[in-house]
Amino acid sequence: MFCLLGTVYDTWRFHRMQQRILDVAVGDSQNHVRKIMGEPNASWDRQKQFMSNEEMSPSFAYGKTMDWVNAFYSDFPFFCPFRIRLFGPGHDDMVVEFDDNGIVTGIRVPK
Repeated sequence: MFCLLGTVYDTWRFHRMQQRILDVAVGDSQNHVRKIMGEPNASWDRQKQFMSNEEMSPSFAYGKTMDWVNAFYSDFPFFCPFRIRLFGPGHDDMVVEFDDNGIVTGIRVPK
């Protein structure tokens, strides 16, 4: 029952964020983005990408919390329905990128 309610809420929240991201514009501050979108699912400071020399700009990721497509594993932990973002945003996350002053420089929305 918890998983069903969590999935319904997660889907509703994701669709709401898809509508709200349209109100975010290049030049907005981090605080303004948080006011429009709410707290991000994950955020990163400027860092080198994992196993790459490319540098990742500070960014916020907004997306689904539940991941039923990749929830089952043949090894431990066997079942994990939560999306884990360790090294950067997921391929279907909405990403707001910032410069070092906390100003929006780019917005990526998956198709």
